[in-house]
Amino acid sequence: MALTATTAFDEIKFLLERLRETQISKVIVDNCCKVKAQYQSVFPEIQVKLDLFHAVQRVMKSIPKGTEFSKQFSKEFGTIFRSNGDRDTVRKLPTPATEDIETNLGNFLEQWNNFLILDQ
Repeated sequence: MALTATTAFDEIKFLLERLRETQISKVIVDNCCKVKAQYQSVFPEIQVKLDLFHAVQRVMKSIPKGTEFSKQFSKEFGTIFRSNGDRDTVRKLPTPATEDIETNLGNFLEQWNNFLILDQ
């Protein structure tokens, strides 16, 4: 871990270069589309992905606000990324394994299939 004054790539690049020998396969960031090429300049084979919080925000921005539909959709969409035993209003468990998220996503898509336009 290293403290930096900003998150500007120019400021963290030297830190990343020191990690070149490690087995990093993925970087999770809040602006993957903008910084993907920069991270891949240091780690050519690395996957650069959008973090979960911002991915959920992007989906929710596309849903009209203030309707009963949007409230229900938002509530159920958030459960995709929660463990099955963690459905209260306050989150108590860590994000579940990939397989559980995929199962939850499948269930969500099946339930909301009539309302969603999916590009397959």
